[in-house]
Amino acid sequence: MSKSKQAVVAVVVCLFAATVALAASAHFLKCSKSAQGNNLVVSFKEAGLGNEVTCISVRATATANYACINGGERNPSAANKRTIVAPTVASDCFTPHNGSINGSLTLTPPGPGDFSCPPGQTLVLQSVSYSNVTVNDTTHNVSCTP
Repeated sequence: MSKSKQAVVAVVVCLFAATVALAASAHFLKCSKSAQGNNLVVSFKEAGLGNEVTCISVRATATANYACINGGERNPSAANKRTIVAPTVASDCFTPHNGSINGSLTLTPPGPGDFSCPPGQTLVLQSVSYSNVTVNDTTHNVSCTP
């Protein structure tokens, strides 16, 4: 490789290192959660990012209760209920504006798996709760708990 190409490569590497160094102060300013129906919406604001695309992941443990409802809108007192406990994740990448991002990600309940209802009954999600919610910036390895 010629000396001029080596110089160009060195300049590019230095510029990349400077961009990474500017983003070294990544931190969350806001981290909150709110219920929207059966979903959990997690909102966040992060600063100190420079111009680097930043990927965010929201994780939680979801507990969903499913049941079979008969034609009279009642839940028969039979064994046709199931609780599903499962991890749920939402993630996306964001482009910073002036070194920060504002965003939200939505967690949804786990499905019923192989649980089904007998003829004449309807499968419904009775309730869902979310615990151990965390927001992770996977690009800069920082997190917050709403």
